[in-house]
Amino acid sequence: MVTPAALSLSLLLGSLAAAQTTNMIRNPGFEEGADQPAEWHLGMEGRGAGSATWVTDNPRSGKRCVRLELTEPGDYWMAQQRYAAGTALPDHPYRVSGWYRSTTSACHPCLYFLGRDGSFLGAWETALPASEEWKPFDFVIQSKAGTYHFELQLRVQSAPGVCWFDDMALSSLRLETIRDGIEDYELLYLLDSLVEAKPNADLGLLAQAREVLKVRPAVSKSLREFDRTGEAMEAERAVIAALIEKLAK
Repeated sequence: MVTPAALSLSLLLGSLAAAQTTNMIRNPGFEEGADQPAEWHLGMEGRGAGSATWVTDNPRSGKRCVRLELTEPGDYWMAQQRYAAGTALPDHPYRVSGWYRSTTSACHPCLYFLGRDGSFLGAWETALPASEEWKPFDFVIQSKAGTYHFELQLRVQSAPGVCWFDDMALSSLRLETIRDGIEDYELLYLLDSLVEAKPNADLGLLAQAREVLKVRPAVSKSLREFDRTGEAMEAERAVIAALIEKLAK
């Protein structure tokens, strides 16, 4: 039986999902600011001549974007943003996306994973291919164990080149998972109601429905042990939908 406690939990998670802001990046389109984009630090690290500037040079949207240039081989010039402690989860999926254009493949979005004490735990980064026109990028990444917050860096790196970034986004896939979980609960609740309302239905059908309502181990054993591919969950949703259709006749 689907318990009232589970219903209360799903409603609470739903309200939390609605209350949170999906995009963690502040001033993601670089539109706000006075002398430089608000919430962003523009600068360089290491060696190599170049620049990091806030420009009106053909932004992807709005009036502004950032332009990063490296004029000789070196390390990197960047637009940088750090997030408050406690705003990231360890071993958790996140989506990094945005738009860029570039003269070379020197454009690198990068995300630092930082511990509770600010220590560096590792990084995710990738090189984007050269593109004369604005082009989207979208990656799903997994945070490192012990991650407590992030630092985002948008770089022109290693080789000479120019790149522009605009309309950035960083979001937790947890919110999407919560919404899926609420929908799954609604299906289970409907199936449970039909089992209770139709005790004289086909015995085999009722037995299968009761088994599904227990949540089978292939789908989830606990909050830490569950189907991480999504394949078993999708298959179970199809079974639940078919049972609902048969019992509703």
